[in-house]
Amino acid sequence: MSRFPARHAIIIGGGASGVLLAYQLLQNQGFGFRVTLIERRPEIGRGPAYHTNNPEHVLNVRAANMSALPDDPEHFWRWLSNRAEGPLCPDPYCFVPRRTYGDYLSSLTAPLTSSESEPPRLTVVHGQCVDLDEGPTGVTVTLADGSRHIGDVAVLATGNDSPVAKLPCDADPWAPPCLPLTGTQPC
Repeated sequence: MSRFPARHAIIIGGGASGVLLAYQLLQNQGFGFRVTLIERRPEIGRGPAYHTNNPEHVLNVRAANMSALPDDPEHFWRWLSNRAEGPLCPDPYCFVPRRTYGDYLSSLTAPLTSSESEPPRLTVVHGQCVDLDEGPTGVTVTLADGSRHIGDVAVLATGNDSPVAKLPCDADPWAPPCLPLTGTQPC
């Protein structure tokens, strides 16, 4: 039983910041939070930083220092070591692909969306937020498809989008390598 009245938080942005906030809000059931996480991309936990498929794009911090849980500094390393595919590296001092870290962030929310808790405490909605109205009793978030979500509080966790490319190959550091522009070969 909750010590606090049930609260509904709507988090706009399902990248690293949005996922980590949702996870922290839902860890203590006594707080009574229910969370709707709105993300326009098909996967949560990715955002611009962790969606790359290039295995050469690695974290710039060793695995031992990348736990998402401040109270459990070895959490990421244990997760990495227990993957069904096997460990990616021999020790916690390695640098793993950024996409793998996105997999880790996404895995944090899996138990929170299960149907074992009725209703689920975390609902993931794929869509783009186009409006946010604050009223005396809460907030209303409107998506591009016209659907509305009503909550007690809204958090913008939209991060930074990649800049728009001016030339085909020069602006997206996450794109696969391409040939230099020759006038006839597209990137």
